[in-house]
Amino acid sequence: MYRDWLIAGAWSTRGLAQVRLLRPLSPEAIAVTQLQPCRASEKTWHKAIDRFFASGDFGIPWDELDPTAWTPFQTAIRRACFHIQPGSQWTYQQLATHAGYPKAARAAGRAMATNPIPLVIPCHRVVGAKGALTGYSGGDGIPTKRWLLDHEQRIVPARLA
Repeated sequence: MYRDWLIAGAWSTRGLAQVRLLRPLSPEAIAVTQLQPCRASEKTWHKAIDRFFASGDFGIPWDELDPTAWTPFQTAIRRACFHIQPGSQWTYQQLATHAGYPKAARAAGRAMATNPIPLVIPCHRVVGAKGALTGYSGGDGIPTKRWLLDHEQRIVPARLA
């Protein structure tokens, strides 16, 4: 499925600022590929995408992301999410607690809904209180989130074997 998507990365002078999952022939995808600067070479970016779908990890360290437009709360939530391991799922409550805001599950959900770097900050790994798949802004929404979670369940046992 992921080869059906254009996964575009945009860099600021400080680091990776945006990742978009788009249908390749959509007008939005065409605009993104024409307008967004790309600091990494196309070959390097494609290798990172292939690595993600093989292992669940892009291999991009936290300090190569650009959080300058984020609030301190968003930074804390997204940093906690960044460390959720492939094949794992946390609830919004667990995410908020790990970030040091145990009473902010709903606000953690909002920080995930506005995550500008999906996949690298794996917001698809965050689910509702009883494992319910709530919104996802990447790709086709919840079907894409389900596919990503199912895919990780398939690759993680193979990767650890």
